[in-house]
Amino acid sequence: MKLFHKYSQVLCFGIAAKHFGRKHHNLAGVLFLFFVLWLLLQVNVTSIVDFARKSQYSGQNKGFGYDGNGDAILSLLKQNVSACDGSFVGYGNELAFFKNIVLNPFKNAEFVQETADKQWTAPKKIVFSDGYFSVKCKKKPSYEFRGNNHLNKWFSVTRFQPDISKTAKIEPRLTIAVERYEYANLFHSMTDFYNAFLMMKIFNSTPAETNILLLDYHPKGLLISIWDQLFNNVIFAKDIKEPTTYNNLVWSIMGYNSPLYPCGKTPMLSQIAFIPYSRL
Repeated sequence: MKLFHKYSQVLCFGIAAKHFGRKHHNLAGVLFLFFVLWLLLQVNVTSIVDFARKSQYSGQNKGFGYDGNGDAILSLLKQNVSACDGSFVGYGNELAFFKNIVLNPFKNAEFVQETADKQWTAPKKIVFSDGYFSVKCKKKPSYEFRGNNHLNKWFSVTRFQPDISKTAKIEPRLTIAVERYEYANLFHSMTDFYNAFLMMKIFNSTPAETNILLLDYHPKGLLISIWDQLFNNVIFAKDIKEPTTYNNLVWSIMGYNSPLYPCGKTPMLSQIAFIPYSRL
């Protein structure tokens, strides 16, 4: 019966991919849906708690927070450090949540590597200056993210001060900040999609109430439309023209640190799979 259920999902997604391709003429979207078909065959998990109880992770990414009992995500969430009256919470040295954090777009300098090919391009990054982020807090908390992580760079340019200026623009929705690395690579893009989806579930939001903030300077690329299928809105750092207060901002897990693999032990793959199908 379980096998039949999995193959019914495959059939549904095959039909969805066919119609998706006809409607949007978007090869990237079709490739993504068929990629999800393969993922669906690997796991049938419906809740994060379910996964935390079942998972027995033994891969290379041992620092993610999987304990001896296999409580992966629950273990990560228990390793939290809260400061600034809850305006900053770090989880397992892998991700962070901020309340009422201000992003100042005038505090960045762009260092762009140009190539002739607009799609398959060298890495493009934004180098932020001090004060790109601001949080109301008496003292900057002592915190470090694991490994060679861009979140440490973001944290280094975040000002924690007793008073911060109010902004005219306020974003109340949950916003997930992501830096893409191999943005044109389907699998590595999938780690970014999945990590953002996991952040959305952890912080109890929905696709319609979740925005994505891309803090890199890569071009959009063929896979950018998938972000639009999964979440409410996609914002590029270069398009932010005025200081903005984010009521709920998450710094997502770095793509290379994703709990996506091994695929057979990944939480809630079936749930992320049905998001694009339900939004067709």
